[in-house]
Amino acid sequence: MRALGVGPLAASGKTSSGDWKESRGVLGLLSDERAGRICTRNAGAISFEATFNWRSHDGITAGFVLNEPAPGARFYFLAQVEDDVAAKLRISCEVRAFYTEQLTGALDALLRYVTTHAALSDAVLEIRTVRLAAPTVTAVKIVEALAWQLWDAGFPVSFGPSWMPAPDADVSVGSWGLEEAFEAFFRMHPAWKLSPPR
Repeated sequence: MRALGVGPLAASGKTSSGDWKESRGVLGLLSDERAGRICTRNAGAISFEATFNWRSHDGITAGFVLNEPAPGARFYFLAQVEDDVAAKLRISCEVRAFYTEQLTGALDALLRYVTTHAALSDAVLEIRTVRLAAPTVTAVKIVEALAWQLWDAGFPVSFGPSWMPAPDADVSVGSWGLEEAFEAFFRMHPAWKLSPPR
């Protein structure tokens, strides 16, 4: 995702409630979203990692299968790595959801599931979680302003939520298939400027 500073739009448009705040805003280009799709809501994300350790002479206990996430949530980058010599199993994924309640609910269910498996299989369990991004809503005014700029430039425009988190952006828009054209447009447009590289 590329982050761009918003000029005359004069808004920090991404808040938990969609309220408009008057300050300099930031726009993110999402290469995984369809070009011109302005994101009205972005999913929040939590990084999850669980490591099961068994006694080496017992080996890894079979039967662990990660269930589907709780309703309203999705798993991304799911990985399962086994170390038979060390009798260790490592599970990692990113949990995403559009609402805080769904995100925390999915994490709670995941914690209960791995804790139960560890207890039943007599494993020592290590867990690490990191909140990567909170779910966000984009202010209506900044969505409208961005839509008019894209329409005037002849770009396609659509609206909808995105499963891609955009924690550093006040509004995000898809650029898939038109990445170079979108970046060139925002570089040249007087209302926008590239933010410093992260």
